[in-house]
Amino acid sequence: MRCVMHRLALIVTTLALLLQPGCTSSPAPRRTTLSAQGSPYSLAEPENLPERYEIPLLIKDGFLIARGRVNDARPGWYLFDTGSNLTIVDQGLANRIGLPELEERSTVGVAGSADFTVRPIERLELGGLDLGQDHVGALSMFPITKGLGVSTQGLIGFNCFGNHPFTIDYKAQKLTLYRRDRFVPPPDATAVPLVLYRGLPAVRTTLASRPVLLLLDSGANNALTLPSSVATWPGILATGQTSRTIARGVGGEVHTQSGWLRRLDLFELTLRDLPVTFEPPPPGLTDLRFTIGRLGNELLSSFRLTFDAPRGVMYVEFLPQSE
Repeated sequence: MRCVMHRLALIVTTLALLLQPGCTSSPAPRRTTLSAQGSPYSLAEPENLPERYEIPLLIKDGFLIARGRVNDARPGWYLFDTGSNLTIVDQGLANRIGLPELEERSTVGVAGSADFTVRPIERLELGGLDLGQDHVGALSMFPITKGLGVSTQGLIGFNCFGNHPFTIDYKAQKLTLYRRDRFVPPPDATAVPLVLYRGLPAVRTTLASRPVLLLLDSGANNALTLPSSVATWPGILATGQTSRTIARGVGGEVHTQSGWLRRLDLFELTLRDLPVTFEPPPPGLTDLRFTIGRLGNELLSSFRLTFDAPRGVMYVEFLPQSE
């Protein structure tokens, strides 16, 4: 009998001409609390940033969230999503604090497209760090985080931090940003080529001798997501059985299937019997050159990941469970 499971997939993938709110240059140091006076450090002023800046993370149901706030609103929880190049403030919050609407645009997610409005802001902070933004998208967070169990005020996309070296440390539950001119790669890490696909971080591999591009998506709580068509490739599945699942995200819900992948070569490792979810690709997220999939937190949490996207490299450290 096939079981039905519910899964959140918080991918918010904007396409070429859609809004990509700009966060400028580099990070800042030490842990801080959100003060009424605002952040003492800003990514808009990279020359004034310290060597490193640590932002505490909370892992909730497999997702990364951190304390943040927009303008002078009360602090709240924000999702940190490397699978999104759109940064969002909840539409209800944007209306309550009086953010004016500049224009309406569309974004593409797991189950289709959704409209959002562009709103100007004075600042957006995450963990006490000013992200250097002057506008965000406003979209209801409820359909995206339904079932998460935590009220969220927004979503911080990869576009904010992509110009700066930063580390996601799942075990220590912190996000560390580094000042560009003082960044030193972790000495014992494996350097992996990193590519940007439509502004999102990704790594290349092969499945059944076919080229595959895997987006690094901290907005998904499963291990691996592949297009539905891959489930029919010969020799892909460790077993011939799959179970039904439901993924939620921008655009609503989509029916998927889950199973076990026989083998995946990743980060210079060979992974076997890996849980995999098969779902229809989001509209517009297809490419004739290669198959596009996503790596989620169930798998990524086994590693400490340091991104240096401008230099096209990611440093990967395996984290044994006993560490």
